[in-house]
Amino acid sequence: MPNSFTNAQQVCTTSATTVYTCPSTNTAGTVDAAVVLMIQAANVTNRADVLTVLWTSAGNSNSIVRLCYQVPVPAQASIGCLTGKLVLLPGDTIKAQCGTHQAIELTVAALETA
Repeated sequence: MPNSFTNAQQVCTTSATTVYTCPSTNTAGTVDAAVVLMIQAANVTNRADVLTVLWTSAGNSNSIVRLCYQVPVPAQASIGCLTGKLVLLPGDTIKAQCGTHQAIELTVAALETA
């Protein structure tokens, strides 16, 4: 199976909301893993807000690891939320939440591999 690039987006709320889930299959076939290449957050309001991004590991009893925790995002600015790359296995998720409902928009780019 060829590798397949994908992306996901989510307007964040004050509750942790799933932005991306590594699938077990996609349109190209079976997926063994997804390499998250980038997570970017954009504050679309006129005031600073905070962002938390979570990784939930399906293969580890749905344990949760914070990739960033209440990181300030300046008004009308963008920040990168991931340094390096992150490997997700099928069922693993990326979730996000912000301090103010719909203040931050999150984008995830990933490479799904066989």
